[in-house]
Amino acid sequence: MSRNARRIDRRTVLRGAAGTAGAVALGLANAPRAGATGGAESGSRLVRSQDKPTEIVFSHIWGTPPGEQAAEKKHPVELLIDAFNAKGTGVKVISRTESVDYFEMMQKAQAQIAAGQPPALMATPWAFIHFATEGLAITPLETIAGDELQGVMTNYKEEVLPLVQLGDQTLGVPFAFSVPVIYYNNDIMKSAGVDPAALFRDWTSFREMGQAVKNTTGNPILGLNTNADWPAQSIIQCNGGQVMTEDGKPVM
Repeated sequence: MSRNARRIDRRTVLRGAAGTAGAVALGLANAPRAGATGGAESGSRLVRSQDKPTEIVFSHIWGTPPGEQAAEKKHPVELLIDAFNAKGTGVKVISRTESVDYFEMMQKAQAQIAAGQPPALMATPWAFIHFATEGLAITPLETIAGDELQGVMTNYKEEVLPLVQLGDQTLGVPFAFSVPVIYYNNDIMKSAGVDPAALFRDWTSFREMGQAVKNTTGNPILGLNTNADWPAQSIIQCNGGQVMTEDGKPVM
């Protein structure tokens, strides 16, 4: 059975829910496919006429959801779309933000796929790539771009390419990388008699000096106001540790 013909259901999405560390732009089913002359074959959701450009939908979380007031300043993704459209390539990108929550957006995308009106491109967290493959009918970029793909992918560092690859297929492009930022309260550090530079020197220092900070506040030392797995994973892996093995087994 082809990838595009696989059954899409809620269970497929739910079983793969994971943390967010970055976003990849994935090509979904029936995306325009490069032909021998570099043109594009028509897909089921392409709007095309002799005097109008081909229109494709890019679904992402960085725009304005329906019913909400647009931000005074456009998000860089919206500016990127505007800049591309201004080039007049014959392809016009339609920005669509159904939700600012990845999981909710992907659920909406499944409904759109079932209705035969999926987006051509969609930004999803790289951690969702396994079930996005099953639940969003992704078309590999090798199929879409053909021989042109290699030239495009050379614009990216080799280290990030595995994030968008499964086996011998490239399922998207590394589009955005989020970086968790951790702040500390300098007044609390002074009250505890702890030098922040010394506290954060290494894990041994953090363990030894952290107790003084905890005794001063009576509270936990770290407070994460986002999904806890992503900052923790970033801290571990940026210090040379591992969370999961290549075959998906926990190694913390």
